Amino acid sequence: LVALQTQHPQLIIQLEVAPKKRIIEGVELGSLDLGIVTPFHNRDQFDSEVLGEEALSLVLPVAHAKTKNLAETLQKLGLIHHPDVAHYLNLYFSGIQLNALANSQVSDFPKSGYINQLSQILLPVAQGIGFTVLPTSALRHFPYPEKLWAENQGQRVSEKLFSLTKRHRQLPARYEVVRNC
Repeated sequence: LVALQTQHPQLIIQLEVAPKKRIIEGVELGSLDLGIVTPFHNRDQFDSEVLGEEALSLVLPVAHAKTKNLAETLQKLGLIHHPDVAHYLNLYFSGIQLNALANSQVSDFPKSGYINQLSQILLPVAQGIGFTVLPTSALRHFPYPEKLWAENQGQRVSEKLFSLTKRHRQLPARYEVVRNC
């Protein structure tokens, strides 16, 4: 989108990263024209299109890399909460098929903190304060990757990403350019 704006200096792009619920509400109320979300339930109100998939990672401090008893380590560390942690954690643990954690819920882990800014969630993990589950792309943008360990138990867990617009709302043709970025 930045490259598109560079080509067209009069174009002003407003991009907001927010929890899925807020994006869906914004599209529904008309305060957002287009959203990118993970799977959602109230599909009859929206038009959507699959954009791709986002891999998820269980992220621990590097000192706990390749731990022998993952369930015990996670209990000791505690969970760094964020707005989407319940969804990501449930999806991740059901996807890795590790018996000791397959049915784990957020409430099964002690809470070590809460952060609602994506760019900040990994800071306490890097300091050894807890663990979390996030899209793998968040790790690529973290300034201290050497302090983190992404655990995947040899399996890839991912979820689909959808573009989302309000059903029966005709967006200007210029949005097709944005969708194709």
